[in-house]
Amino acid sequence: MKKCEFIELDGISYVPRPNGWIMGMGRYQWFKQLAGIETRIAGPEYWEKLVEQGIRKVLVEHDDGKWEVVNASS
Repeated sequence: MKKCEFIELDGISYVPRPNGWIMGMGRYQWFKQLAGIETRIAGPEYWEKLVEQGIRKVLVEHDDGKWEVVNASS
């Protein structure tokens, strides 16, 4: 199972800053190809603000290739 948290605010989906640019590109492509979601990277300080304002969600890809978006647990 593969999963990644994101926050949707005002129609824009944000993901936390990755550890490296290659990871960021891979994650961007995964979101777009799997679920059609385009993401933007949020730096650590902006991510904390988004956590307070937006709805935290998780994109989950199951081992069988099916996927879903679920609300993140607080």
